[in-house]
This record gives sequence, C-alpha cells and structure tokens, in this order.
Amino acid sequence: METESFDNPSTKKRKFNIDLSKETDSTASKLATPYCVYIGKGVCLELKDFRKTLYLGTFNSSFRGAVQSWRAEIHSGDLESIFDPSRTALYDLLSRDGRPVLRLRFIICFNITFRKIVDEDVLEQSFYFCSDAARLLAISQIMPCIDRAFTKVQNTIDAFIHNGSGWILHEVQYLDVHEGNFREIAGGCLNAALPSNLKNKHALLSLHCSGNQCFLFAVLATLFPQKTNANRVSKYTPFLNSINYSMLNFPVTLSNVKSFEKANNLKINIFGFADNLVYPLFIGKPNHREVHLFFYDDHYFAIRNINRLLRHKTNENYFCVNCLSGFTRQTTLDLHQQLCLHNKPQRLSMPSDLSLKFNRFHRCVEHRYAVYADFECLLSKIATTFLNPNKSFTTPIEKHIPVSFAFVVVDHENDILFHKYYAGENVIEVFFSELMSITLKLIQEMKRASKIEVDDITSYSSYRCVFCREFFDANSIRVRHHSHDSNSVIGMAHQLCNLLHKKTFFIPVVIHNSRNYDTHLLLKHLPANIAKDINIIPVNIERFTMFTLDHLKFLDSYQFLDASLDALVHNLNASNHDFQIFDAFFADEDKRDLLKRKGVFPYSFLDDLSKLSTVTFPSKEKFFNVLTQSHISDDDYSHAKLVYDTFGCTTFEEYLQLYQYTDVLLLAEVFGNFRKLSLSHYELDPIHYISLSELTFDAGLKYCKIELKLLSNVNDYLFFEQNMRGGICMVGKRFAQANNPYISDSYDSSVDRSYILALDCVNLYGYAMNMSLPYDHFAWMTSEEVQTFDIFGTTPDSPQGFILEVDLEIPPSLHDEQNDLPMAPEHLNITYDMLSPYSKRLCDQFQLKNTLPAKKLTPNFYPKKNYVVHYLNLLFYLQQGMILLKIHRILVFSQKPWLKEYIEFNNKKRNESNTAIEKLFFKKLNNAFFGKTMQNVRKRINVRGALTQNVNQRLLSSPCLDYFEPINENFTLFKIRKPNLYLDKPIYIGFCVLELSKLQMYDLYYTNFKKYYKNSCDLLYMDTDSLYLHIHTKDVYADLKRHFSGVLDLSNFPTDHVLFDNTNRGKLGTLKNEICKPIREFVGIKPKMYSVLYGENDCKQAAKGVRSSTLTKITHMNYKTVLTEESKLRHMQYSILSKKHVLETVVQNKTSLSAYYDKKFVCEDGIHTLSYGHKDI
Repeated sequence: METESFDNPSTKKRKFNIDLSKETDSTASKLATPYCVYIGKGVCLELKDFRKTLYLGTFNSSFRGAVQSWRAEIHSGDLESIFDPSRTALYDLLSRDGRPVLRLRFIICFNITFRKIVDEDVLEQSFYFCSDAARLLAISQIMPCIDRAFTKVQNTIDAFIHNGSGWILHEVQYLDVHEGNFREIAGGCLNAALPSNLKNKHALLSLHCSGNQCFLFAVLATLFPQKTNANRVSKYTPFLNSINYSMLNFPVTLSNVKSFEKANNLKINIFGFADNLVYPLFIGKPNHREVHLFFYDDHYFAIRNINRLLRHKTNENYFCVNCLSGFTRQTTLDLHQQLCLHNKPQRLSMPSDLSLKFNRFHRCVEHRYAVYADFECLLSKIATTFLNPNKSFTTPIEKHIPVSFAFVVVDHENDILFHKYYAGENVIEVFFSELMSITLKLIQEMKRASKIEVDDITSYSSYRCVFCREFFDANSIRVRHHSHDSNSVIGMAHQLCNLLHKKTFFIPVVIHNSRNYDTHLLLKHLPANIAKDINIIPVNIERFTMFTLDHLKFLDSYQFLDASLDALVHNLNASNHDFQIFDAFFADEDKRDLLKRKGVFPYSFLDDLSKLSTVTFPSKEKFFNVLTQSHISDDDYSHAKLVYDTFGCTTFEEYLQLYQYTDVLLLAEVFGNFRKLSLSHYELDPIHYISLSELTFDAGLKYCKIELKLLSNVNDYLFFEQNMRGGICMVGKRFAQANNPYISDSYDSSVDRSYILALDCVNLYGYAMNMSLPYDHFAWMTSEEVQTFDIFGTTPDSPQGFILEVDLEIPPSLHDEQNDLPMAPEHLNITYDMLSPYSKRLCDQFQLKNTLPAKKLTPNFYPKKNYVVHYLNLLFYLQQGMILLKIHRILVFSQKPWLKEYIEFNNKKRNESNTAIEKLFFKKLNNAFFGKTMQNVRKRINVRGALTQNVNQRLLSSPCLDYFEPINENFTLFKIRKPNLYLDKPIYIGFCVLELSKLQMYDLYYTNFKKYYKNSCDLLYMDTDSLYLHIHTKDVYADLKRHFSGVLDLSNFPTDHVLFDNTNRGKLGTLKNEICKPIREFVGIKPKMYSVLYGENDCKQAAKGVRSSTLTKITHMNYKTVLTEESKLRHMQYSILSKKHVLETVVQNKTSLSAYYDKKFVCEDGIHTLSYGHKDI
C-alpha cells in the first residue's frame, strides 16, 4: 500500500532549535501548559516548558530538495512571543551548510486559528498568513529579511483583525517556511541593466552605489533633482540629513517602505517590470508628496519623468498610478480615481480587439476520443477526541488514500477502445503510466491524416469555409480539411480556421466532481517525468477547475452537470436512453440491468488494503454513510447483495472493480448524452470547454450571430464594475400563520381569513435576458443633453438605452406603504448604532458587536447619492413616487433584444421536452449564460505548476512570485502575480440583467399584488426570484384565477385543481407556485433561514451552510422555537475537505439556526420589521 512521505532523505534528521529563553514571565504564564511538537513525519516530543526548545523539521520537498517546506508546531496564543525567539532558528535554517553566497527565495507562513461570534455561535477557523517571497543573495541579508518577513505577516494579521471581520486570534498552530533555490541573476546596484525599450524612454535614473543603498539615493534623486551628473551618489549625500532613514535595512524591500513613508510624510510609488510591461508594485497613501521609483533586477531607479515612462499614446499626459491608465485631461483622471483608488494596485489594460463574437469554430468539431475515469480511496481512521459539543469545532476523522482506479476510453462512435482497472499501492503512478501509454497512441491516430496542402485558389469550386461558414474572398488562403477516419477531403477551410482546429489534438479525461476530490489525489501523488508542462485554471490555490498535462486535459463533468451521478443516471434511465457503451461492456442482458443505477459502496469499511481480500459481502452496518450519518436502506442493501451474487464476486475487490466500472461507464453514458444534445442543437462539443457557462456563452453568441462591442474606456468599465448589485434576499415579516378554510383542522371561522403564498418567478434571469440589452455605441451624453433628457419619454424597446447616475429620495409619506420593499436597493453599511433595541439586545447577548459594520445589499429609505441605475428601473421608481433630485451623467448605448432568440429557443425546447434530463439541459443553459456576463476578472489568480527543475528555477526567479509550496517530490505549485489585468468582459450585460430582473420582481409585487390588496398583503420573504406573501382576503384562489392569471404560470397545479391552467406554461417572468398545497405557517429567521409548513405536515426548509442530510433532522418547530425564544440550535455535520491537497473526512460542530437578524430594523415583538431609514425609526 502506498504511504505518504513528507521527508527528504538528505534532511530527514535535521532539526533547528528555536530558543525561547528570552520570553518574559508574563508570556511564560500564558504558556504554562504542556505542548506537543511534531517533527518531520510526526515524532512527538512532550515539552513540559514551552520556553525551552522548538524544532523545525522538513515535511515536504520537491526536486531533490530544490524546494523544501519546514514546519514547527507551536500551539501558542501569544503571537508576539513567537516572533523574536524564532529568528535564531530561522537564521540557522537559511544559513545552513555555511554557504557565503545564497540564491534563495523563502516565505514564512503562520497557520493561525481565529474565533468569532457568528449567529450567536463561536466559529473557529484557521487562516494562513504569509510574508512576501523574499530574495536572499548573501548571508548578511538573512536576518533583515527575516525581520521584514515577520513585519509583513504581523501587518497582514493586524489588517485582517481590524478590517471589520470580527475575527479574534485564538491560537498560532504552526509555522511554515517554504524555501527554494532560484536562478542566479546579474542584478543589484552595480550590475542592473535596463531592457532597451525602457532605456530608450530616458525616463529612469540609475545611481550606482555600494551597500545596496539604491532605494535611499533614488528617493533623494527624486526629491532633490540635479541637472548635471545626476547619476552620481555624491550629488545627493548633502541631503541625507533631510530625511529619516533610521528604520531602513538594506537592501530595502517593499514591506520596509511603509514605515519610511510615515516617518517622512511621503507617498512612495514603486513600479516593476514583467512580461515587457510596467506595473505597480507598491502604491503609497495619498495626500503626501509623491516619489516615483522603479524596481528592476534588485535595483531601485529614480523615475525622472513618469509620463514618459508610462506613455503609449502621444496625447496621454495624466496617469493613474494605481492602475497606470492614461488620460488626456486632469478632470478625466480625477473622475477615474474616484472609482479606481478603492481597488488594489494593478495595471489595467483594455482589449485591443473590441469585437466579441463567436469565432472558435474548431470547437464545433466533435472530439474523437474521451476518457472517463474514477478513483476510490481507503479511509484511514484518525484518532479523534471530540471537543466541547456546545462550541464550534472542525475535527478530521478519516484520511483519504487512493486505493483503486478505473477508466474507459471511448471514441465518437461510442466504441470502447480501452479500459483499465487497478487496486493496490501506487495507484496514481499506475494510472498515469497506463493513461500516458494509450494517450500517445490516440494522439498519433488523430494526426494520421495527410498533411494539408495550400492549393491554387482557382482549383476549387467551394465558396465557403467548412468551419466558420464565411465566404472566401480574393485574399483568402484556402486549404483542404481532411477526415481523420477516411483521409478524404471534407471541404475547404480558411488556413487560420484549420490551424485552430489543430488545437483539438488533446485527450480529455472526464471525472465527476474532480475539482473537489479526484484532482487532489492526482496532484498530491503526481509521479516523476509524467509530463513536461502543466496548465492550471484555478478557483484558488487549493481548487482547480481544469488542468492539463501535455496532451491530457482533465475536466470536471460536475461543472457542466451539477448533480450527483445517481440523479443524472436516474434522469437518463427515465428518458429511455440507449445505453450503447454500457451494454457493449456488460454483454449479459439478464445481468446488466441490475447495474443501470448508481451503486452503493461501504466507503468507511475500506480502511485498509487487507479489506480487499475479504471473501464475504460486508454486513449492512458496514454501509453506514458517515457523511449523511445514515444507514443504507434494506432495498439498497439487498440490491447490492444481489449484484455481488449475480456477478459471481468472490472477494470484496471484485465488487469494487464492478462498482468502479459501473461508475465510469454510467458517467460515459451521461456525459456522452450531454455532448450529443449540445452537438445536435448548437454544433458545439462540451469537451472543448471547461464549464457550462463557457459553453452556453459561445452557444448564445453563435446562435444569435451577434457582434458585441467591448468597452474601450477604463472608466466606463469601472462604472459598471463598481455598481453591480445582486439579488435581494431578506425577511420582511418573520412569522405568519394562515387562517385558510381549505385547511379544516386549523381554520377558525371567527377570525379573518388569510393565506400564505410561496411564489417563484419562472426563469427570472432568462426573462431579463429576453429584453433589450446593450451591444454597441457606448457614449456619454453632453451636459446639454443631460439637462433636456426626459425619462418619461423612454420605452423598453427603444433602440437606445441609458444608464444614469442620479440622486434620489423616497418621501416619508410613502414609507409605510413601501416598507415591505423600498425602491432602489443598495449596498448598505450596517452599523451597531442602526440596529433596533431588539437587535442590539441580541447583538450584545451573543457578543456579535465585532461583526459590525457589515456591508449588505439592503432595500432602505435613505437618500440615494450618485446612485447608478438602468433607465427602466428609474422610470418605475419615479412612477411609484420616488423623487429625482439630480442627474449627474448618462451613459447611452445601442440596445436590442439580441439574446432573445437563444433564450426563447432554449425555453421552447425545455417546454417541448418529455424527459427531465433535456428539460434540465435547456434550463441550465439560460441560467449559466448570465453567470458568464458576471465574471469578475479581478478575482482570478494565476497558479502555475513546475514539473521539471528548469521550470521550477524559472518560476522561483520570477519578480511576480507571490507564493510557492512543494506538493510532492515531482511537483511544485506557484502563485504568480499578474502584472497586467485585461478588462475584456462585457460586464454591461450582467449589470443590465441584474437591474432588469429586480425591476420585474418590483413590478410583480407592486403593480399586481400590492396594488390590488394594498395593506392586506405583507411580504414575508424575498430571495432574488421568490416572493412569500401573507394575504388577507376572502378566497385567494378565486382572486388568483380572476385577477392575476396574466402574471401566473398555473400549469404545475394538479389538473383537477381549480387553479390549473396551461396557458402560461413555462412563460418567462411569470410567477409559479412553489408549493401548490395550502400553506399553514411560515417562519423566517433571516435570509436563507426559513421553514414553510404546508399540506398535512410537509415542510420546506432552508438553512445556509447546513448540509441537506443535517437539515432533515431539523423540524419546523425548531425554527419556531429559535425565533420565539431568541435561541439557537447546533448540529454536527460531516464533510470532505482538502488542505494542501490532502483529503480528509471532518466532523464540524456548528450552529444551524440562530435568531439574530440585522438586515432590517426589527420591532420589539421580534416579528415585524421596518426598513432602515423609515420615518418611524
């Protein structure tokens, strides 16, 4: 069995002592408890006195020690007491072997457990705080670098604690040091040489000084410029007494600059150079005299002319140092900085090609091969002692170690070309060995077609490219596109289109939910020499959506089909699918039907390799599901036993093999069917994509034949980016009980009748995307045009649309009428002083004060200043009584319902479909398209991997290196800062869709229900596309039929129900009853925490952060009790988490329900609420 080793053979027994003898008595008293320190693979030393000794031991390395990670277990609550004593041990570590010259990058990281009160619960969570990736060139630099690293960590922790997050430091768990040898460079004060393109700008001044004091003299050269011999240090020595540089350690690093700035009232801006671009490295605080420096090859240059350095266009004379955008006027720069200075310093670039249309025609070609794979793990038990059940904790109970794999290779005709199963040790190594062998053969087969030749234009009769379908013109270079199967010519193609087609020479490996599970196994145990290159598309440094290894492309099918494989197979079975692949593998018709469902497996039973040899089928108790804390049903167990017996299994390993082959074959059927649907309707193969949102965005552009214009002005992009507002989620009235005559056991005829409705808008975002959307001709109105603009003269289908920046207010006379849902929602910074006495009491009682202020999207009555709004929303708000005080500016654009065809096509196909799998396919395409228009490019990170020593050295040498860590001996991960950020997304679509979707919900509520029922209608709850209403009327069902049929989709009621009506079935933007049975009660504690009691005793519940298996254990009465008694409820839940790509099953004890609510002003009864800014507060 494969076992994990963290030690490097050459350093296995090396330890470095941390002398803690300098600690004060007060510190010692805090640390008077015994501590257990782990070294290397886990040798535990009991320390009766923490002050004596602490050890740093290696726990991971790569490339024979070229990159190493060292760890010291600490377990202390006093952070400051750790810094000082650790310096000596870190010095010993970094200066070992007596090397006079170093070429090291190192990072110091602390894993720290914090606690905070969340919903009256003590939440405990660990965070990883790291220093910058420091460079070490000489032993004399080690101690100053260590000091700067600790300062950086301390500053980061202080900022984290004081940014309003509410976290309080509980315990420093361990200290990590990541170190790596980087490639020697010829930089420094005496050797730095600028690239020619920078040198030719004549904007930089280099001062050749000894002692690495270039920073100091570059500052002096900026403050006291010299006309002659400006590069001589002697020219500036007379000015040394004019500044305070006592805090500087040479060479100066970025973490040392802040204290220098503060001491001298300066604003230091430092710029770097990477990928042939200047980018901001450090930008100081405003309102002080500016000093611009340039850092390159470990040398600081004085910037003599910032405009000359940054200018790309001759008319740009005003630059934002935060993003390096250039402008022609100071007023434009001032406007830009109001939007930009809130963001982290980052070079921003607008796209050079402003046209966005579908042009990836190589993705229209069905990929010839696909590999479907699955891994199983043995779950090694971890000795665990559960902590106090009345407090929050997260404790690991099982470690996941790969024990087996299965994969099948399928071609485009659904023929199985190869399959492999393996169980035992070195699972990942065997997997890659087998997979690489077959991959080389498949790639060679794909390239078998004869070389395409460029021929004389006149020799062909074809006039269109077989890929892009565009006509050839006189300048087109046409080539023959061959079939890979018959070597026959399929048709003519543009040379570029055909070259793009060659990008399809890869082998996709499809694994379900690999991002959260299998990818960790693959990368943690990645064998040596398996590939030359790795490309990663990350969510963060721990989770990857997709990665490639040379010709292998690893895809997560869950990113396309976000349901369990069990649910997907169930839907496939219901569609009368022809299981061609599955049936070919399992030829026996009498047996194979037993397997056409997701199998069951005793995961926790397999905790040792010896279990594979078990000759008896495990008992039912062994199938206990730890994650859901539930036993297998009798029916499922009997079925599993029947499968075991029917297929003649003699050992548990044979059952495992059967189980895994079943999984991969069913995945092949499910994903193959998905590919077939996409190809048949949109001529796009999902294999070429990484997620459904990417696929549907291309499908929409292709289907609509639209050419979108990207924003060319950075201010326009920031205008949209900073005014995105998502869906509204809030509780208006926290409890309601219906007095419904159709519920005979609770109806009271002596009390006025009332009803509760749970309504959901049919495809809300699809409805908004059906409307006129921007696509081109973005421009700002002149001041004269703004003054004459008439909002009441606009129409939804106008060829021009408008986004306005305005000042608004809601008159107090409307506060009571619109208290449920005030107009113009905004992100509101909720402070303690804004809370009601009821909420303040709970806030104090549960020690929640440190969670405030908190910024939340909240409808309120406060005046709106510089509010950015879609013109149709503004028109509606004004019609409902809001007052327009001022129009600051208006952005005008061309609009049309260009996406309508695609949305309606999907909706039509969804309504026509007779199978659940097709209905889901078309529904998710519409929803996912919207998600693509909401991409925030700032949140993207650049994660790179090194599979070879050369790449490892190159990445360690990068000036943009932020973080690195060895994953195993053959693989190192790097986080590389992006020097340039391209703002190349059509985010104006996402902004307008969000605005128009909110408009539809406001219109449905106010123009229909509130207009008809007036004060007899209360909004209980709203969540983006849902409205829960409490209505006092004689018969709400008669009202719905008579007055609201035009806005309701009543097709989901039983056909014999009085409300059943198929007229609006699936009509976008209509309201559908989520719950058709009469609703008894509603309890809404806070957003995404509510319970609805309906029918006999059915219940619909939600509790954010609580797993569905745990939610089933919570009753409606629990919600009611928490609300009425102002209490909380706690549950333990189980999940699989990864840390450093190691998978563990963990148990979490957390609060599931709690009563505190701060999005509205809660009245003393704890049920009714007022919106903030209400006249009665």
